[in-house]
Amino acid sequence: MTTPGARSGIEDIFPLSPVQAGMLFQLLDQPGGVFMGQLSCELRGRLDPGAFARAWQAAVDRHPVLRAGIAWEGLRQPQHVVCKHVRAPVDLLDWRDRPPAEHPAALDRLLRERRAVRPDLRRPPLLTLALVRLDDARWHLIWTYPQLLLDGWS
Repeated sequence: MTTPGARSGIEDIFPLSPVQAGMLFQLLDQPGGVFMGQLSCELRGRLDPGAFARAWQAAVDRHPVLRAGIAWEGLRQPQHVVCKHVRAPVDLLDWRDRPPAEHPAALDRLLRERRAVRPDLRRPPLLTLALVRLDDARWHLIWTYPQLLLDGWS
């Protein structure tokens, strides 16, 4: 393992907490299992998707854990490897052309699909965001992440 800053693009390296290490090995054993977290909520009113994406980018820029990948192969203890710069992955989907009656089933499908995909834990960011525009004043947010990012200590 290199020291922080020794390689271009790496800001810091630090160990996972014991809880995070346990979650890592569960994630490796059971992709898409209980250790993949997901927040799903409806947003109502006027929303600027560009400002939304910029706000998430600001959160990723501010919080090192959101810019971290995980290194574990060949190591005694798994490590967070924090990158200096990571793009916040905000997928903007526009479903205004779909009949509203199709939205619930399509959202359920999207939730399942997003949860089933285990991110490449070596490559940050480990979270994904989808902002689905349902009509002019309704949006649906889906934030999917491995729970080891938010273990209560991070």
